[in-house]
Amino acid sequence: MSRGADRQHVDSGQVACTSDVLGQIVSRPVCAVANDRICLKGLRDAWAEQARTGGFSSCLDWQISWVSVGPPSVRQAVSQAWSEWTGRRASRPWAPQRRLDIRTPRGLLRFFNDYRKPAQLGTDRWLASLGLVAAGVPPGGRTQMIVSAGTATTIDLIRLRDGDRPEAVFLGGWIFPGICLMSQSLRASTRDLDRLMGAMNFASASLRMSDIPRDSASAIRQGILFAQTGCVRALALQHGVQTIWLHGGHADLWHKGLQLCGSRAVGEFRVTHQPRLLLAGLACRVLASQSS
Repeated sequence: MSRGADRQHVDSGQVACTSDVLGQIVSRPVCAVANDRICLKGLRDAWAEQARTGGFSSCLDWQISWVSVGPPSVRQAVSQAWSEWTGRRASRPWAPQRRLDIRTPRGLLRFFNDYRKPAQLGTDRWLASLGLVAAGVPPGGRTQMIVSAGTATTIDLIRLRDGDRPEAVFLGGWIFPGICLMSQSLRASTRDLDRLMGAMNFASASLRMSDIPRDSASAIRQGILFAQTGCVRALALQHGVQTIWLHGGHADLWHKGLQLCGSRAVGEFRVTHQPRLLLAGLACRVLASQSS
């Protein structure tokens, strides 16, 4: 990290985990299937349409690599939809491991999970880290940060070690309530706040660090956004992070928040949106299982 720089470089340019990169990981063409509803019919219809348009003659050409951190009903829906569509039992969702050998554009790489109890690590956090490494993004000797901006906000650090056999290490990270959870908590615990907040627009174009909020909605909106993005910026600077990789439903808002918080940043790091990190991790994990 360059301590002499007085800026933060925010990069909204090319996404590394494109369909082409995912295709390189699995050695075949890859395309996304939109699952708007997690229900039996919705999943079966989405898979069948993709099989038809993708030129698959049979669902026997398909494999499932999946993870769920939602309620048991979601896992049950995915498993049952797969069984009904293919006539085959769905494999178990992936769980974090202490060590895994994965393929990357640079060759075989050993991925270590430094969590004290790997089974306690959220599988989505582990897979997003696998996906980043499998795509060949982190260069050696620098720390990378993955921010998952969803129901919860998770911030994780990954580092690549160079040597005769390259290694990547999941170092650990932090968990915050997500932006919406923070808002809901205030609504539930503070009298009249629900009426004052109304329809909260976190993506308001008027957000600026120099603005002093003069109404309750603006005060809450800026307070929640800057509480999270400001903390992440401080952690990135503290740990010498080279790049922050954003994914999740609120990634665009986080990108804007980090731009706003970075107006007087000391140090330099990049920020980029990587919406397919989990897909890359799922592809990487199923290949590791086939080669083991």
